[in-house]
Amino acid sequence: MEKYENIKQVGEGAFGQVYKSKRISDGTVFAIKKMPVDRETGFPFTAIREIKLCKSVINKHIIKLEEIVFDGDFIFVVLEYMPYDLTGLLASGAKLSTEHTRSIISQLVEAVSSMHELGLVHRDIKPSNILIDHNGMLKLTDFGLTREISGMMTNRVCTLWYRAPELLLGETSYSFKVDAWSVGCIMLEMRLGRPPYRGNDEVSQIKLIFEELGVPQDKYKWSDLLDVGIYSKSKDAQEIVTEKYRSLFDEEELKVLSGFLCLTSRKRLSVVNSRYFSIISAYKDTYIPLNFEESHELYMKERKEAKRD
Repeated sequence: MEKYENIKQVGEGAFGQVYKSKRISDGTVFAIKKMPVDRETGFPFTAIREIKLCKSVINKHIIKLEEIVFDGDFIFVVLEYMPYDLTGLLASGAKLSTEHTRSIISQLVEAVSSMHELGLVHRDIKPSNILIDHNGMLKLTDFGLTREISGMMTNRVCTLWYRAPELLLGETSYSFKVDAWSVGCIMLEMRLGRPPYRGNDEVSQIKLIFEELGVPQDKYKWSDLLDVGIYSKSKDAQEIVTEKYRSLFDEEELKVLSGFLCLTSRKRLSVVNSRYFSIISAYKDTYIPLNFEESHELYMKERKEAKRD
C-alpha cells in the first residue's frame, strides 16, 4: 500500500476500518477499507461478497471499486471517496430541503432496484451505507450481507432500526421486500430528523413498530411469542402512516412511504415498482448540491463523545 497515504479514518465496523486516503502519484482521494485476514479461515467472506457485487452490478449509484490489494495480514479494498454519509449528514444538523430528500430517495431507489433486478438483496440498507458527494450524487455501499434470494436465509441481517417486521419475527424465507422496509424507514427519518423506530433489542423493536402500526396480517415464525392481539388497530398500517405523517409529506410521497412501511411483506410496495410513482421518477438524475462540511458517522460519534468529556 505504499502508493497510498492515509489522511484520516472515516469509518469502522465489524469488518475493520475505512480511511480517507490519497494516491501519492496524483493526489486522487479514495476510501480504503482495511480488513484483517483470518489466519485460519483466510479471505473474509464479507469481502468476497462486496467485491463480487461491485464487479457485477454496473450502476452509477453503486460505489465504484478501484482495486483490491492483498498485503500480509490485511486486505485493502480501494473505493471511490464520498465526502458524506447520510448518518453523518443528519447528525451534523445539516438542514436537508424537501428537494434534497426527494433526490436522495429517488437515487436510493435506483441503486437498490439495480440489485433487485439481478436477483440480489442488500440486507443492510441504512443511512451510514448511503454515501453522497458535493454535487448531491448518491452511491450505495457495504455489500457484506448481500446475496442472491433463495429459499432459506438467515434472519439475523439488517441493522436493528431498519430491520423489517418479518425478520424480527423470525422469518427465514423472505424477499426483496426487506430492503423496501429499510428504504421506507430512511425516507421517514430524513423528514423526522431521527430514526422512526429505535429499539434496544429485537423485542423492543417489534413492539415499537406494532404500537404505531398494528400487526401484520400474515403469521410469522415467532408471532406467537408476543401477545399480538393487544397491538391490533382498527386501521391498517398504510392508513395510519398516511394520517400520522400528512404534515411532513405530500399525497404522492405518502403513497410511496405507506407502501414501503406496509407490515405484511407480500403486500409491501417493492423498490422496483416504486419507480413508477411520479415523485420517484421526477427526481431521477436530479442532483441537489450539498454545501456542508464533510461528515461521516464516525466523525459525528467522536465529536459527540468529545462534548461529553
